[in-house]
This record gives sequence, structure tokens and C-alpha cells, in this order.
Amino acid sequence: METITPQFWQKGNLGQSSGRRTQPPPPPAIVFGQVREDPLPELLALREMSHPRAVFCVASGGCTAFALLLAGSPSVVACDINPAQIALVELKKAVLAIPDPATVRRAFFESAIDAHARVADALSEEVRIFWRANASLLKDGLHHSGLVDRKLRLAIQLFYALVHSHVTTKRMLGFDTLATQRAFFNRVWRSRRWKACFQLLTNRRLLRLVYGKEVLDALPANFAGEIQRQVEEALVHSVSIANPYLWQTFLPGIFPPASAFPDYLQDLSLHRIRPSLPNLILRTGDAAQTIRESTVSFDLYALSNLLELVSPAYAEALAETIAQRANPGALIFLRFIFTPPAAVVQPFSHRFVLQEDLTRRCIAVDRGLFGKNILVFKSQFGGNF
Repeated sequence: METITPQFWQKGNLGQSSGRRTQPPPPPAIVFGQVREDPLPELLALREMSHPRAVFCVASGGCTAFALLLAGSPSVVACDINPAQIALVELKKAVLAIPDPATVRRAFFESAIDAHARVADALSEEVRIFWRANASLLKDGLHHSGLVDRKLRLAIQLFYALVHSHVTTKRMLGFDTLATQRAFFNRVWRSRRWKACFQLLTNRRLLRLVYGKEVLDALPANFAGEIQRQVEEALVHSVSIANPYLWQTFLPGIFPPASAFPDYLQDLSLHRIRPSLPNLILRTGDAAQTIRESTVSFDLYALSNLLELVSPAYAEALAETIAQRANPGALIFLRFIFTPPAAVVQPFSHRFVLQEDLTRRCIAVDRGLFGKNILVFKSQFGGNF
């Protein structure tokens, strides 16, 4: 199996070529309009600390960063190697400062054109330039501005035609009790067509519509089964009407009910997060380099699935950097969509102590569909800060 480098994500194109030779190459695009991982496990890890001072996280679509900020972290440094992701999170941060919750949520779910006009002067010059060049991404809402989000919306239309209708999908996502939800899942949802759609994930020609050769060569042989397992866990382990991650995956074109808003977009949360927004610091660059050059040390490293499909050498370099800089007792939070190779985990298990009970508890509260293979490590000693 091949591996991919962090620079792959810097390009912001999912490894696909435009088919044209351009000089210079096209600028990076937003890949993820939203984070499709539930931040509840990271928040559980944060609550293990009595007085956290600073948190490091992967920026992506900003959702985890905002959740950590809302949970009371005094400082959150969100880093992404793709500058387009930072441009997205900076705009989201500015929109969240708007005092009207309806305007904020419309900008995230429906259209951000009006909200962008209201906050454009508050953005950095670089980010203003980005959004002037990419104004078309505002029309469907910031949560739908990424390459993955747009491709998912097309794939879901195919899902409605071939697997489950839009009506059946809305029924699956409308339950408020697990007993009736599981009965419907077993009786209706888990059909032959449902099982067959995961087999389509092994079709390389179909996958080439989304990913380039670099990703396809790095996928493990059992990746379709791993995805099916995690998606089905999300469908039966938490009530669907209150699960934002089911709604944003299976009904991406619909404004969700209030119960399915991400926590940081709830009315009370929007009021609470506004005073904390200046404490969110955005950085463009590689995670290891950003950690190494930071003027603060961190108590929690929320690394998302940064180590997915990477080389053991990169995992070794990142683990060593964290070991040198982490505060005593700092937690290192790793996620994986696929079962991680031992060679990628070993650099962390050699330097830090696996928190087995906390890892189990984090897995238990996760409502997401992806990145459910979680490992939480603890630093026993302080780094050379």
C-alpha cells in the first residue's frame, strides 16, 4: 500500500488533475466545507484537564476548533496546510460574530452571500482576495463550499435514485428513540441495495470521479467494509433526529431541524462563543512545523485523521515534535477512518502512554460516520519548551 504526504492536502484538489498544463498551477481550493467528525470525543478529552491553557487542532472546516473554543479552552490554535481551508475558517469566525443567529445559520447552511458582505471588511487582505476569486462558493452556504461537499451532494442524488428514496431517507433521520430507529434500520434501511452500495466503493473507475491515483493507491484493501461498519454504527447508536453528522451526510441540501444543528450553532452557544472568537488563532502550514514554531505549548493535540495513510517517517517526525513541545500531562488525540498500521501508531506509543479507558469512553460518545478509530495518548513529561 502506498502512502500520501501532507503536501497532497496542500494542493487542495484531492489529487485530481485539471487535464491542462498551467503555469503556475491553479491555487488550492477548499476541500472540506465542514468537519464530518463529531467533536464530542475531543471535548471529553478536554474535560479530563483541570486547567487547560491552549489546544492545538487541525483546522479543516473549523467545526472542531469552534467546539473546543465553546467548551472553554482559553486558546485554540487551528492549523491547516491548505490555505483555502484557513480562508474558510476565517470567514466562518467572522460570521459567527454576527449577533443574529438566523443570519449565522443561513450563512452556514443556505447562502453566505449576505453574511460575507457584512463581514468582508473584518477579514485579512489575503482572505478577502480569496473570497473575491471564489465568490461562487458562497451561494450554497459555507458548509457546502468544499470539493468533498459538492461531490457528496451529487452522490446523494444517485443514492436517492438507486438505494433509498429521499422520503425513506428523511424517515430514517427523523427518529427520536433508538428502539424505533433500530427497528426501521433492520426492517427497511439495511436492504440488499444498501449493502450493494458499499461494494461500489471498491470500483476504482467510480472512485476516480472523486480522488486521484495517489489516494486510490493508498486505500487499504478492506476500506469499503470499514466505512460500512462506521456508517452503520452512527445509524443505530444515537437518535438520528439529533445527529448533525447523519443530516449533513444523507440530507446535505436540507436546512436541518434545530435538534440537528452542530452544538456551536445552537442559539445559546452562539451567544456564548462570540466573546471567545478572538482566542481562535489560525495558522497555515504543516502541523509539525507549526507546533515546533509556536510560542505556546499545548495541553491537547486534536489531530483529527492527520495521520491517515501517511508514511511511518512522517508519524515519527510529528510524534517527536509533540514530545519535545508538549506540556506535562498533555493529551494527544488521534483519529483514523481505517485501522491504522502499527508502524504509524508506534512512534506515539513509544513516547506517550495510551489512555485505554479514556479511549474507550471517547469512542462510545462519538456520533460521527467517519474517523471512529480513536486513540488517546498522554505525555508523562514536559517537552523542551
